[in-house]
Amino acid sequence: MNNAKRALLIVPALVVTGGLLIAAVNAWLAPRIEARQRQAAAAIYFDVLQLPRASDISLRDTMTDDPALGLRASQKIIVAYRQGIAVGAVLPLTAREGYGGDIDLLLGIDSAGKVTAVRAIAHNETRNLGAAIDRDNSRWLEQFRDKTFDEPEAANWQLRRDGGASDGITGATVTSRAVIDAVREGLKYFAAHRAELMREPINE
Repeated sequence: MNNAKRALLIVPALVVTGGLLIAAVNAWLAPRIEARQRQAAAAIYFDVLQLPRASDISLRDTMTDDPALGLRASQKIIVAYRQGIAVGAVLPLTAREGYGGDIDLLLGIDSAGKVTAVRAIAHNETRNLGAAIDRDNSRWLEQFRDKTFDEPEAANWQLRRDGGASDGITGATVTSRAVIDAVREGLKYFAAHRAELMREPINE
């Protein structure tokens, strides 16, 4: 068999072998990549709930597109359980009246109905102004920690300049109002659905 014919046989064999190796590597990597992606996604929920990554804490999710949360599409509500008892929930919120459009937030609430943290996860607010809602740029969102739907009273869930109890971002009144309104509505939603959200899971 001359070299040309030998090459014609070897090349397809190498291509098939290479394809099988790639498929095998992908099959081996896929579950590991998926697991890391799940871990990365879970990390923000633990952060928002101010909970440690512990073996006795589990997260469960349920989908919602409830307009009371401002959502434009279905998103996950996350509930955290410690040894089968609900200890907190993370609500997805969309503030639709931001200066640059929608502001997507995560609102952490403990079992007593207190805010554990608020995180902005997507927005188009003005750099150096409305972008102060980003955790890396400002601690403005920290003012909501430990607040409940009734504390301050519902009427006080406004900017101080509007007669409320919340500080605003300097130069970003529209952004501030949008976020304050969204957090208030999130707490209102939790208060209305608390029993449903915080019930013990079946077959835990």
